[in-house]
Amino acid sequence: MEPSVPCGPYDRSLLTFQDKHVSTEVWAGNERGKLILRQGTSRLLDWVIKEPQKRYIESWGFKGFKSPCSILQNDVGLISALVERWRPETNSFHFPVGEMTITLEDVFMLLGLPVRGKPIIYERLDRPKSYFLKNWPDSSLNLKHKKELYGKSGISLKKLRDRYKELPNLEEGDEESVKAHSLAYVLYVIGSVLFADNCQDVVHPKYLQLLLQQQDDSIPYAWGAGVLGFLYKGLYKASRKESTGIEGCLTLLQLWSYERILPGRPTIAPEQEYTWPRIVAWGKYVEDRYENPHHHLRVYRGQFDTFDPRWLTWEPYAHFYMTEDDEYEVGPRTGLARVPLIHWNIVEYHMPDRVLRQFGKPQHIPDPPTVVWERRAPLPR
Repeated sequence: MEPSVPCGPYDRSLLTFQDKHVSTEVWAGNERGKLILRQGTSRLLDWVIKEPQKRYIESWGFKGFKSPCSILQNDVGLISALVERWRPETNSFHFPVGEMTITLEDVFMLLGLPVRGKPIIYERLDRPKSYFLKNWPDSSLNLKHKKELYGKSGISLKKLRDRYKELPNLEEGDEESVKAHSLAYVLYVIGSVLFADNCQDVVHPKYLQLLLQQQDDSIPYAWGAGVLGFLYKGLYKASRKESTGIEGCLTLLQLWSYERILPGRPTIAPEQEYTWPRIVAWGKYVEDRYENPHHHLRVYRGQFDTFDPRWLTWEPYAHFYMTEDDEYEVGPRTGLARVPLIHWNIVEYHMPDRVLRQFGKPQHIPDPPTVVWERRAPLPR
């Protein structure tokens, strides 16, 4: 039997998505259960990254991913409970204490990805497979072997892992092999972690195109902005009541929760307090989670319903900004920018003016959202 009190706000001029939102089903007692996570992290530990590769990985902007051990396994209960609090009309989580969201500051501080630079767009590839076969930088492979790396709709993640998971001992100067192994690993991270979608087993050659172009370009790609826009879109789709899974970088979502909210948070060693990017620090946690609700959706949901304000850390990176290192200033500067987040045919909006308390500022009544969710449409391909 449905509850007599309706779910959601009485005034729906802002939260117009309520009838289609998962919270309506939860309120009515229709349990959808935990989401299927499209991100695949279980085989990352198969990769062995050696020192010569780290130079390439860092030059492409993936400093936080130089060690596969830094990427945690996902807490499906925590992620599913957070999705129930996501509102696509405002691109923010609605908690009893107010709105919170993942900003460009979080992306930079947590993952170390570039958040300023060129948007993640590309020149149309009319023949993606041909582009890959022509441009894959491993001359030790003949055409037949290159074709074996390609799946039905993209570069096979499994075959990249099987062939390039560990760089062999090389003679000095064999940069081609180092580059190919580094590219394979970054493409694997892109396809399985950063832009994880329903096609879990392949990564599109358009990402290879960007990585190869970036080597000769002084202006980096804003990978972090693309990752955040893609995650916003994944949260939007997952918050629909009929959805069963979620796409996007769930590592970012989970680390954001660890930094800002106590339930589910592991304890990390004190010497990791100033470790940046923060993904490296959380990869070395030493104790189990607060009250250990790991994977328990209903426990997390109950904690979020009865939210204790003392669980919150509004400014988790404040101690970094008190140091003399200017590198960290990118975080708050970009975090406060109200800008579009672009990833190929996806455009989402970054609205930090709704969560000013995350930047140590008093919260005023924010401007209306830049884009109403019903009007969202993908750009033409």
